[in-house]
Amino acid sequence: MKQVLPLLLFIFSICLSAQSLEVKKMVPDINASGGVTVDKEGYIYVSDFGQGFKPQDSSSVYKVDPKTGEVSLFATGFKGASGACFDSQGNFYQSNPHGHQISKVSPDGSIIFDFATEGLKTPVGIIANSKDELFVCNCGNKNIMKIEKDGSTSVFADGEHFSCPNGMTIIEGDTLVAVNFSNGKILKISPKGEVSVLVELPTLQGGPNPVGNGHITYSHGFLFATSIGKGTIHKISLDGQSELIAGSGAFSNTEGKALEASFSKPNGIAASPDGNILYINVSDPTWIAAPQDLHPAHLMTITNICSLPDVNCKK
Repeated sequence: MKQVLPLLLFIFSICLSAQSLEVKKMVPDINASGGVTVDKEGYIYVSDFGQGFKPQDSSSVYKVDPKTGEVSLFATGFKGASGACFDSQGNFYQSNPHGHQISKVSPDGSIIFDFATEGLKTPVGIIANSKDELFVCNCGNKNIMKIEKDGSTSVFADGEHFSCPNGMTIIEGDTLVAVNFSNGKILKISPKGEVSVLVELPTLQGGPNPVGNGHITYSHGFLFATSIGKGTIHKISLDGQSELIAGSGAFSNTEGKALEASFSKPNGIAASPDGNILYINVSDPTWIAAPQDLHPAHLMTITNICSLPDVNCKK
């Protein structure tokens, strides 16, 4: 009994902390269904994959003021817009999954739409390392591509574990972490391109293919990932321990206590600079009637992340 009691207290503390998290709708009807990115000042960038999975002529990236919720147009003209990132110089890189290319938006607003193209097929998540080298999830070719500063590309990592790699982030030591869309695997990729499975999240079964993960972010020692298929948000330790922190699993978008609230097709995810807020975009609940519809879309938040066990936001 003496051994069981500490374990029960630990489980109780986790549940209690998770219930301190609150889910709110920050921006209704933003109609941006791709990735979510946050800059060093805390501004939020929400990319629009499109109305659905079919290609469209032009899509945009929107900038959201975290204090007021005001939305402005950041850039437009992309061929689908999914994952995005900033480098240390303030350059913004946008994946174009329908255009099979990476675009570069300079701090002055000028855009090179075809900055990188060679070997790219449905690129999605993208991240810059400490050397401003870019790495992108190449969903269509089931690999990770490396992009140099001049836009040239090469295969960085591939293998059996990749199944439409979708979202990506980076942790200490320039180790990459990628998530698959077509299954629940979350993969660690060493600076040498060595791939291992960190953990596997639940997927939505019953359709022609499983629906797995959306995107992933790293903040204050932990990974946070969206499960598109299950409508849930997970906290993951760097040793592969996964914890459900938000989402009841219902195909709807409701506010409230995190484990009672719900998300429909949660996709992009990013953390505020202080680590206390997660920003997540969702689509209206159309899994049954129109599973490929992505608009209307909304931006939601999970607040009080710093209350979770071991999340030290003071670092």
